[in-house]
Amino acid sequence: MNYENLKNLLDLIEFPENSNYMRFGRHDDANGTAALRDGEIKVTDPGPLGKAATLIPGANVVLFVNGQLIRDRITVTSKDEIEVYPENTPGERCVSLSISESKLSARLKVTYTPKTVYRLLEADPDNCLTIHAVPASFEAPERYTTNELLEYLRDNGVVYGIDEETVTMLANEAGDAIVARGIPPVPGTDARIELLFPTEVFRAKKKNQNALKLDILDQFDLVQVKPGDVLAKKIPLRPGRPGITVTGEAIVPSKPKDVTLLTGDGAELTPDGLAVVATKAGLPRIKNKYIGVLPFYTHHGDLDPKHGHLSFNGHVVVTGNVYGHVRLVASGDVVVLGSVSDAEVTAGGTLTVKGSVISAILKAGGQDAVLSALVTKLMILAGEIRLLAGAINQVLTNPSFIKSGLDKSATGHLTRLLLDNKFANIPKQFEELLALCREPAYEQIRLIVYACFRRFSGLNTLKFQDPQEIRSIEALLFTKAKALSAEINAPANLNITYAQNSVLQASGKILCIGRGCYDCEVYAGDDVKIIGQEGYFRGKRIIAGGNVDISDLGCPSGQETIVEFSQKAKLRADIVRINTVIKSGRQTMRIDEDQRLLKAWVDYKGKLNVSALRLYTDEQSRWA
Repeated sequence: MNYENLKNLLDLIEFPENSNYMRFGRHDDANGTAALRDGEIKVTDPGPLGKAATLIPGANVVLFVNGQLIRDRITVTSKDEIEVYPENTPGERCVSLSISESKLSARLKVTYTPKTVYRLLEADPDNCLTIHAVPASFEAPERYTTNELLEYLRDNGVVYGIDEETVTMLANEAGDAIVARGIPPVPGTDARIELLFPTEVFRAKKKNQNALKLDILDQFDLVQVKPGDVLAKKIPLRPGRPGITVTGEAIVPSKPKDVTLLTGDGAELTPDGLAVVATKAGLPRIKNKYIGVLPFYTHHGDLDPKHGHLSFNGHVVVTGNVYGHVRLVASGDVVVLGSVSDAEVTAGGTLTVKGSVISAILKAGGQDAVLSALVTKLMILAGEIRLLAGAINQVLTNPSFIKSGLDKSATGHLTRLLLDNKFANIPKQFEELLALCREPAYEQIRLIVYACFRRFSGLNTLKFQDPQEIRSIEALLFTKAKALSAEINAPANLNITYAQNSVLQASGKILCIGRGCYDCEVYAGDDVKIIGQEGYFRGKRIIAGGNVDISDLGCPSGQETIVEFSQKAKLRADIVRINTVIKSGRQTMRIDEDQRLLKAWVDYKGKLNVSALRLYTDEQSRWA
């Protein structure tokens, strides 16, 4: 008989209802259960082979078993005393304060946590029952009042800069916000010095848009100042403003630093000590915090087209050469350690060139050099015209002329006759004067000289009616010479060693110690001295307001060389070559043979005197 048949037979057997056999055999493996009904735990015990019921308290559930608080899983039976109820979360309000490290702000945080009332969730029988509680209702806590929060702030030291509107907002709505702000300190400003001149030596020139002609060598300016120019100013310190923290403490700003203006040579402080002004012209510089003016500028190397023209209100030293059609103009002394070629150098003071001067224009004394030459020529010309007027007057007052029946209307014819014979140099002197007035600065003088020149030109001379008209021209030229002479400052000298094909001008003396000058025009307000191992002057002319001293004067080839000196001065030459012209006043003498140890002067009668010895060769002197 198999197992299935046996089982079927057992099902046919009837057992009594209370039979232990029936209870044991049918529920021996039943598990215990626990259920939650109406807030109570109902426990059913398990069968002999079943598992006992277990309880697990969930969140917000308070479970006591046999008087002991249970926080974790526990096995229970129907005999255990079980209590269970929900745990409500109490409501609360909270406030916290944080103050920034700088104490310039305070932040308040207000939170409201409502009270939560929980209820237990009913559960069907289960071998492992987890008891759950869910919120049933919420109750809001009492809110802070504005005054409570303000008092809280004061109790925690926040007494300044409180924003009551923000505090009220936090009391009503909760949140996190800055409720107080202090005042930060305003830092002071250190005193500082503002330089009013560029620190570089050269700066680009402003271009003249209306210029018709652009000089490519005139592109840069040397930075310089004149007396009275403000070089720097002091910006005074500005004190700071104290601040205050939210706790009521003062915040003292840092003390600003002061500075002192320091002046060097050529500058001084203004009476209030807030500015530096130049006391002399020159190059503004700052060195070791001292602000001053250098009255000189040293140009290292050559001054050439790469650097362009140079103009400076002071002294200038050029350590190299000056060349390439550049112009160097200085109000003070100028020293060129090299040569000058194809260039123009003008010095308000003494001008010295250590090297050669080739195809150049040198002016010592600035415009005074030209003025000296103009004054000399004007005085000579005025003297010539005075002699002309005197000669005409002498003829007009001669008894023979009076007996001839001619009247003063013959003055014009006499003037023409004398100009053609005795005073032929007057028109030439006018032409020389006009040549000196070529520069625009002398336009007014040129117009005066030209107007006078026209009176002595061509048929205009016949219009003279009286010698007094000629004397008025002489007076005009003499007055102009005096006026120009008054404009000349202290005489400035020119020092060179060798010059060729150049124009040399000086309001004072011209000194050439060395080889000498070849084919040059020399104009000096005072002495001219050309001496040295050779010391020659060959070609063109010398016009001097003082003495002239030359070692070798004139050209061996016979080229004309002219020397003109003042009637109060003297000429001396060791050697004088043929065709040298000596002039003083209206008197002229031409040397017709080589001579030596020449001396020339004008005596008290106004006569030009020349003393010299004949120049012999060595062979000739042996047989003399």
